[in-house]
Amino acid sequence: MKNQQAMENNKKGTILTIIGVAIMILLTATKVVPSSNIASYSVFVGIAFFFIVEAVFKTPNAESGLRFNTIVEDIKKSGVIAWALVPCFSGIVTIVVGKSEFVEVY
Repeated sequence: MKNQQAMENNKKGTILTIIGVAIMILLTATKVVPSSNIASYSVFVGIAFFFIVEAVFKTPNAESGLRFNTIVEDIKKSGVIAWALVPCFSGIVTIVVGKSEFVEVY
């Protein structure tokens, strides 16, 4: 029973994380249009979703991602690096596409 509830909480947490990352990617993708100014709000969305997931699941401080003394062990957990790199790569792709598609010709 307890394992089933933990699995359901993990699914919910994963879904919330995917939604947050998707919103961040969409906001970052608006940078393709040089006149758009909302891409920087993706940082605030990421921070908000972090605290939303923490609040929804009432994560104890010992399990929170805000522990600097265990950062090395936390980074080694499966999927952490991938989740951290997704917004980085989407930002780089967005900048490259924006520069190539909207080059001003004089």
